[in-house]
Amino acid sequence: MMRRGAIAFAALMLSVLSATALAETTLKVSSQVRIRFELDGRSFGLQPTTGFTDMRSRVGVSAVVDSSVTGFIQLQDSRRWGAWSSDRPATNTTANIANVDLHQAYMTVNNFPAPGLNLQAGRFELSFGNERMIGS
Repeated sequence: MMRRGAIAFAALMLSVLSATALAETTLKVSSQVRIRFELDGRSFGLQPTTGFTDMRSRVGVSAVVDSSVTGFIQLQDSRRWGAWSSDRPATNTTANIANVDLHQAYMTVNNFPAPGLNLQAGRFELSFGNERMIGS
């Protein structure tokens, strides 16, 4: 249910951005790929120490409609290399999109409702102070 709401919100953002003057809209595509090997040294009994490799991929599109309206959408895919599940044999293939999720989708309106105030709505990363309590 939450995923459908996020997708509906992203579609609404795209329709609002596309309804404005597309000729003036600047689009930027961004991407990130993070591959991380982890070694799990907890060995309880006869189980040997295990290691695994995770991969996170993100693709985003930012749109600058004019000096006051911007939007950003970012999808994320996380996988464990070599993972396989007997109940879902295609868990780790590129054809399976079960691991794809909406990471960020937000719209920012500058000088709204008054000059000097900005409105940002949607799903976005937060970073406060040294990010000890709240951070991305």
